[in-house]
Amino acid sequence: MLHHAVEQFVAETGTAADEVYRSLDAVQPMGRVGKAEEIAQSIAFLLSHESSFTTGTLFAVDGGIRANERFLNNFSFNCLHDGFGF
Repeated sequence: MLHHAVEQFVAETGTAADEVYRSLDAVQPMGRVGKAEEIAQSIAFLLSHESSFTTGTLFAVDGGIRANERFLNNFSFNCLHDGFGF
């Protein structure tokens, strides 16, 4: 999904894909975007018996991006409405 959004952004803006990925990595507290396997591991946990006592919570599997004030203050949320939902 991220790769599709980046490709769409590149096509619309002419920005180089590697520049977009570097920008995304730069605002990520973990220094990189997440991998599909990491999301899958969280889903597997929620589907497992180990999560049986887990109720009514939000699992933010985002590498800390929601806690990154620089990202939240500078990111243009218009891109989410323009179809670049990454």
